[in-house]
Amino acid sequence: MICDKMKTSLNCTKVQRAMGQYVESFRDLDVYKAARQLVGAQIAEAWGKRNYINHFVSKLTDSDGEQLETQHWLGIALDCEYITDSESNTFIMKCQSIGRMLGSMINNPDSFCKK
Repeated sequence: MICDKMKTSLNCTKVQRAMGQYVESFRDLDVYKAARQLVGAQIAEAWGKRNYINHFVSKLTDSDGEQLETQHWLGIALDCEYITDSESNTFIMKCQSIGRMLGSMINNPDSFCKK
């Protein structure tokens, strides 16, 4: 399940390429790339810290923040016409799915943490 969700960041490559053609500042592109890549990285780090519930939840919260930032950048890409409505909706729905999964894990850490 986690692997499927992490593929979303890889599927955003098309958005990254489209933005790369038009973004005036490389900083904007770097921020977008960092946000989408950190979602999976934060989930992986949380999984490694599941011996400690508070650390686990903290990392999942960081990951949720990164997926929300990714949604923000997708909105910017849509507003600037770097992606279509259809592409935006597809990626936003995947981000929201990841957010729901993270919310469930944050609210039920005992189900995932080692005892």
